[in-house]
Amino acid sequence: MSPSPETDEGRAAKRQKGALAVENFDGSHRSQTTPGGNMSQDAANGGGGGMARGALDGVESLNTVEIVPDGDVLIGVSGLAGVHKPISLRVSSHILALTSAKFKHLLATTATAADHPITLPLPAEDGDTMLLLCHILHLRNDKLPPRLPAESLYKLASMAHDFACAVAVGRATAGWFDALYHSGPAPSPPPPPPPSSTTAPAPAPATAPTIFIDPVKILLATLLLDEPTYFVRFTARWILAEPFASRFPVPPGSDAQLQRLSRELQRRRTALLCAARQDVDLLIEPCSVAFARGAEHYIDYAPGMSPDSGSFTHDNTKASSLCHVDSMAATLYLGALRDAGIWPATVSPASLGELVVAMRDFRVPEYDDCDKCDFCEGVKGLFGSGVGVVGRMWGERCWGLCLDCFNRGGDGDGAGGDGGGRGECRWEHGRGRV
Repeated sequence: MSPSPETDEGRAAKRQKGALAVENFDGSHRSQTTPGGNMSQDAANGGGGGMARGALDGVESLNTVEIVPDGDVLIGVSGLAGVHKPISLRVSSHILALTSAKFKHLLATTATAADHPITLPLPAEDGDTMLLLCHILHLRNDKLPPRLPAESLYKLASMAHDFACAVAVGRATAGWFDALYHSGPAPSPPPPPPPSSTTAPAPAPATAPTIFIDPVKILLATLLLDEPTYFVRFTARWILAEPFASRFPVPPGSDAQLQRLSRELQRRRTALLCAARQDVDLLIEPCSVAFARGAEHYIDYAPGMSPDSGSFTHDNTKASSLCHVDSMAATLYLGALRDAGIWPATVSPASLGELVVAMRDFRVPEYDDCDKCDFCEGVKGLFGSGVGVVGRMWGERCWGLCLDCFNRGGDGDGAGGDGGGRGECRWEHGRGRV
């Protein structure tokens, strides 16, 4: 059983808390606790509120996390791993200026020639997120957790966007997005036993624990980090999984981009549902032809021709009887579509994803049409071919929104607002299988 992201984060926080190096500005180390086991007086006094610039300059008792041992910048945060105590992160000014326009501006406006190391107090920023950001910017991949919850990933994306370093951070987050995407749906409970049964229900199969993923935060993270692949995948998951009556949960006071995303998701779901029902019509068409008046014919006689009285066919059956091979096949296939919940719309499932699964699992019923004559429409072959065509179309369809089309002001399905074609998008619209 694989551990959940929430558990991984808690363990990573404990390891991070235990690994904090306590160091004075002169390079000497000291202990966080006294021999008696109590916190030292200066450490205890440092547990209060905000951190001014003067609190970072010359205070020898400040804890330091050595991200870059020879770094020339100390970023001050108000706490790490749930411990509310001023802590500094030793990083490189060259890396910060190279990867972040905001860090470059802060270093240019706050640093002086006499500052060494440069102190950069950021008490309002979340300490854990800032530590994760600095590890990514300095290529400390060995310090990154294997999984990250959606809430933490959203915080990281927001900070990367605020500090104008989303390009540098984006590549490092692909594994976390992938782990969240493949976390899988919650397992279904076993069916209850019949009332007359005394046998206990079989235990549910062991599965990995699942977590709730906030669709708003995970999609905002993909937008802020400009992540095209997982924007398509998570929008497709929402479109396929959510019931038709539900709406994308936009928090009050959200910006215009998130409100437009909500509208586009619901418009895309409606358009895909209409397209799916039109595809199902490819299966209904050969069945409906079998009942058309123009297809009605006698055995071995073309439609519209009447057999001579007393004539016989090649197998010595009366030529005066109508041929029902196609109509019987059509009746069988229409009933199978209804039993599967594919057609008509009145029996369709509550979500688009359930309809896709029903079509994927549909199997053409067995039917023997050896008695067909030369004037039959061949409903069996046409229906089987239609099932294969619809299956391929749905397998290759892009069920989510394209990030590049969305950013250009388009509708997310390949029609960019500035006339840009699909060839300019980073996601292949015909790729399918998200």
